[in-house]
Amino acid sequence: LSRLHPGQRDAVVCAIGDDSKEASIICTALLRQMGVPWIISRANDVMHQRILHLVGAHQVVNPEQEFGKRFANRLMYRNVVADMPFGEDLHLTEIKILSAMVGKTLMELELPRRFGVMVVAIRRGSPGRIVQPLPGAPLQDGDNLVIISHEAAIPQLSKEF
Repeated sequence: LSRLHPGQRDAVVCAIGDDSKEASIICTALLRQMGVPWIISRANDVMHQRILHLVGAHQVVNPEQEFGKRFANRLMYRNVVADMPFGEDLHLTEIKILSAMVGKTLMELELPRRFGVMVVAIRRGSPGRIVQPLPGAPLQDGDNLVIISHEAAIPQLSKEF
């Protein structure tokens, strides 16, 4: 590990999987001792995550858990194309527009006022180019909205339309 000079790197990822929690904990602690400025470690469960933080991980990820949450949202809300956390309580979500939205403008829909949703982009056409959301332009069949919102806004938005 020391031959890789981890202290000279901007960041290091310790992605040791399910096979050895102990090895990932030891590796994370050693990376911290070697002066790595940003350590990202992979955890398998909540206790493993807590220990990795205690031994020096700056960020801990659980890929299976994160994928499971995103996949659950896609199962529950059929119009969700992609979803990812964006900060503490915000989500960046791409949703298929619902049939009731086709032909309406963003001003008419009043998404920020009604749902606390901010439209940051529109994915339009094939192969899906990204366009700037213009408040007075009507939405087209097949459009996807890229939004930033609180997680609770997605079920409200899906239920309303």
